[in-house]
This record gives sequence, structure tokens and C-alpha cells, in this order.
Amino acid sequence: MRKLSIAFIIFGSLAVIACLMYFGRANPFAGEVPAKDPSAGGEADISNQKNMMRITSNLFRNNGYFPIDCTCDGKEFTPPLEFHDVPDGAKSLALILRDPDAPSGQFYHWVVWNIDPGTKTLDADSVPKGATQGLTSDMTNFYIGPCPPSGTHNYYFDLYALDTVLTLPEATNAPQLKAAMQGHILEQAELTAKYR
Repeated sequence: MRKLSIAFIIFGSLAVIACLMYFGRANPFAGEVPAKDPSAGGEADISNQKNMMRITSNLFRNNGYFPIDCTCDGKEFTPPLEFHDVPDGAKSLALILRDPDAPSGQFYHWVVWNIDPGTKTLDADSVPKGATQGLTSDMTNFYIGPCPPSGTHNYYFDLYALDTVLTLPEATNAPQLKAAMQGHILEQAELTAKYR
């Protein structure tokens, strides 16, 4: 009899705890979701954040491989590119293609500035109208396709939205362009491609 009473007490206690747990939280069937405390962390509400600038290509995905026609093993065409969500205040765009894996250090394959900020697409084997091409690491004023001596290299297309139009000579190289852009960068985007 005593064992039976203890069992009833335990069962009753568990039932009370279960009721408290159930009714102490939001009813999942009531169709309401408790408001989330913004200071509690977790996922941020990005519904009111503006879209950030992006650069893409229809020939390869980000972190994908360069198409051979855009390299020294092919026709060495500039790849087609697309610019998305350029900020409204941009007066010009600048584009740098670099290879940080080169044996001699950072190698610049393409240096372009004063691209019209309204540019949405850049066709293959073309230069934006009105833009200026600066000096690559090979001291040339045109695109140099990827041509790694060994292994797989990563190539970065760095796109900059600027609040000004730059007055620079064609003899300007990438480090000099970066120095001239300081204080004028509204947004920056990056697209990565690989080649071996």
C-alpha cells in the first residue's frame, strides 16, 4: 500500500511538472510566435538591410575554375562579368584581377578604372567603354589570362564602387590605383576563380 502511495505521488508530481512546462511556454497550435529579443543573438533580421554589391560570371561559379578560353592555354579572352547592386552614390567602378599565389608574390592580371557605374554586364573579350586600363605586373595595358607555372592558383576579381571619377594616367599600376582609391570606396565585392 505504501509503495502504491509513493507511485501515485511520483506520478502526480510528473503530471504537474508536465502541465507547467506546457502552459508556461507559447502554445504551438495557437498560431502565434513569441517575439524574438534582438539582444539575444542568433540570426539577424536582414529584411531591412540593403543588397550588397556583387560580381558574378555566367561562365564559372565563385570558387569555380576559369574557362580555358580566358587563360594563356586558350584565346586569353576577358571573361564575361556581371555587376549587381552597385550603390546609388557610385560615380565610377574599378576592377582588379590578381593572383596572390604567384611565385614572385601578388601578380596583377588586369587593372581597370573609371568604369561607368551603370554598367550591368561586361561581355567576353571586351573593355568597358570609357574605362582606363592600367599597368599589369607584366607592364602591359591589357588583360593577361591566368597562366600558373605549377599547381592550382586562386584568382580574385576585386570590384570597387567609388564616390569619384579618378584622374590617373595609363601608367598607373594596381598598388597606385589602390592608393588613389583610399577614402573613396563605397563598397567592394569579390569573385574568385581557380586555374592550374
